[in-house]
Amino acid sequence: MEVTDRRPQVIVRLEARARALQPAEPVRIALSVAGYLVTAAVIALIAFNTTGFAHDAVIWDRTGDLVRTGASPYGTEYDRNLLFLYAPPWAVIFAGLSWLPSQVQIGGLFALEVLAWRICAGSWRRVGYLGLVPIFGFELAVSQINLLIAAAVALALRGDSRWTVLAAFAKFSPALAIREVRRPLLVALVCVLATVPVLWLWGEWFRQITAYTGASTDPIPYWVRLAVAVALLATRRGWAAGLAVFVAIPNVTPNAYVLLAALMPRVPRRQP
Repeated sequence: MEVTDRRPQVIVRLEARARALQPAEPVRIALSVAGYLVTAAVIALIAFNTTGFAHDAVIWDRTGDLVRTGASPYGTEYDRNLLFLYAPPWAVIFAGLSWLPSQVQIGGLFALEVLAWRICAGSWRRVGYLGLVPIFGFELAVSQINLLIAAAVALALRGDSRWTVLAAFAKFSPALAIREVRRPLLVALVCVLATVPVLWLWGEWFRQITAYTGASTDPIPYWVRLAVAVALLATRRGWAAGLAVFVAIPNVTPNAYVLLAALMPRVPRRQP
């Protein structure tokens, strides 16, 4: 029996035109491969500039070493680009890892970031597409954790908010993507309990954050961005929650745009 398409003909025609405009399979493969090459080139260029390669790994290593010796990783005596701004649960994590050789720390973080990138993209081909944007190669080269945060947000948009709690202890706004209560609350409790041996760091962190935000140079006041983020959440759309996380990030650096990768799973895949 013949099955007829009962949708309005205008919609059927528009979808047919959209499919016709989609690039051919060899073009899509070429674009993905080009993205990997762009990423490799960016990493190589930064690696030759030794002052930038694994820049943030130095911060993570120093933070862990200080916590293990009973000292505070927080303080304004460091250069603004070397400040440690994450909450004490992250300080405890780095304290457990900083005893490893720096090459192991950098390599391990690199692998985790690539895995997080794959989680955001949804496929290795889409990883290549995103790689066409050089900021992703830069993110990997300087050992930042924005892709880890983006992956946590992407998972939250899919219904699993546990990792988003840890991301929120780093950059606050990922909490806007949380869609449940019980499991995130248990994770938050575990994170806080892990800091019991260094409870005094919470006060140090609060003073650090207060001093940093008071000297913010962001062109758009934070309260304005926060209001926009709340308006986005009011739409009750999944993509809006992911975008709100980016809009409400406390410090909008170039690498912060990597957080938009969390929206990639919301982009429909091409049907075969």
